[in-house]
This record gives sequence, structure tokens and C-alpha cells, in this order.
Amino acid sequence: MRIDVARENDIMKTTTDAFKNCASALLQAWEEEAASGNSDSEALIASLHGRLTANMVLVKTDTSSKRPADFMMQFLHRYNMPSAILEGGDPQRDQKFSEFRDQGYLYSTVVPIYRSVIASRKPYADRVTTKLTGYHILFDRLLVPEPVAECRPRWCLSLSEIRCILPVPHGYPEMDIEDIKVLQLLREGDSARDIGEKIGCSRRTVEGRIERLRKRFGARNVAHLIAMSVTHAFDMDRPIRLSPI
Repeated sequence: MRIDVARENDIMKTTTDAFKNCASALLQAWEEEAASGNSDSEALIASLHGRLTANMVLVKTDTSSKRPADFMMQFLHRYNMPSAILEGGDPQRDQKFSEFRDQGYLYSTVVPIYRSVIASRKPYADRVTTKLTGYHILFDRLLVPEPVAECRPRWCLSLSEIRCILPVPHGYPEMDIEDIKVLQLLREGDSARDIGEKIGCSRRTVEGRIERLRKRFGARNVAHLIAMSVTHAFDMDRPIRLSPI
């Protein structure tokens, strides 16, 4: 059984070398198991030995039930980078889909791909931009089903590399054009003095505007403000307010 690698190749062109190496090793092991008629998950897992990095996640999911709510996740390698996303209850504990705390994320981002992979019995790779437990998250993902030719796969392996986690702003603060100028120059690395020279005002005026922006965004410091402003700029879910014509 061979896979259509066109999509996988498109994704792999822009992944990190670490994820590319892991994904290639996992796909090769999957093809070897499929060719030999075996369906040993341990052989696939062994192909990743010594390759996984701290920002990767490897999950084995029992998909023997026809109800996704009953799928059981076993975290074989957990995301181990410092991040507030892990506070308030680790989403990486072994659990059923029905127990996962962010059901919106699960049924918009995870369940549809599992259903597709189970139906096709072929690996699938993609890049995901979504929200998880109040954070924007970007990750590359490879999902491989049990390598069986005819029957329904009883398990799947999911390999992900988390590329970026960004906080979601508390509300959607109103900004005037001067606010937007200041935020843009902050993102480009300018100091308050540099910004003042570029927009024609004093350093203290810029610092005052930055402090007001920080409070509006609910940011703890300037670095947090920059991160939240980036999330705000790319947040496609925020409401659009139109002024009457």
C-alpha cells in the first residue's frame, strides 16, 4: 500500500529539519509495516527514538470505537516547553476525547482529520492554525493510521511540532492611527525614542501611549503587548465593527 505523497511533500518543504526528519522516519516505518502486512505500532514508535524534541507531541489514539468521543489518547511524548497553555490543567494527560477540556478545538481541528485518515487508511500531513484553551497555536502535524489494507484502523499515531503559541487578547481594544503606528514600530524593534523621532513626538508621549495600549490589551509588559498585538492583527474571529455610511 503506497501513499499519495504530494501533499506531504508540500508541507515538508516548509517544516523544520527536526520535524522533517521525524516525519520521514515515521512515514518510512509505516510503509515498511504496510508492505510486510504488519500493524505493529511499536515499530513505528521506535522509528522516532532519539529524534523527538521538546516542542513535539506524539500521541497514540485508540480508534477502535466508531464514536470519536470514545477515542482514547495516550501521550507518548509531551510538549515540554515553558508555556502558560499548560497551566490550569494539563491538556496532555491520557484521556478520552470526551474528557478533553476544549471540545471546540477537538471537534473543529482533530476529529475531522481522524475521520478522514481512518476512512482513507492513509497518512495525512498539514499545518494547523487554530485556538486551543484560549491561545492561538500554530503547529505542523502528521497523522498515520494503523497500516491495514482492508479493515478499519484500530489506532492512529499523531506527530506534531508546535511552532508558535500566542495569547489571545482580552477583548478587542479600540485604536486610533497613532496607536497603530506605535504598535507597528514596536513590532519592528524600535525604542520609544526611535518611535518618537519617526512619528514626530517626544519619547515620553510614546511611552504614555504604550502604557495605555498595554492596559487596553491586558498585557503584563511591552513584550506581552507586542505578542498580543500580533494575535489581534491576525485574529479572524474578532467581530468587525462597521460605521454607518
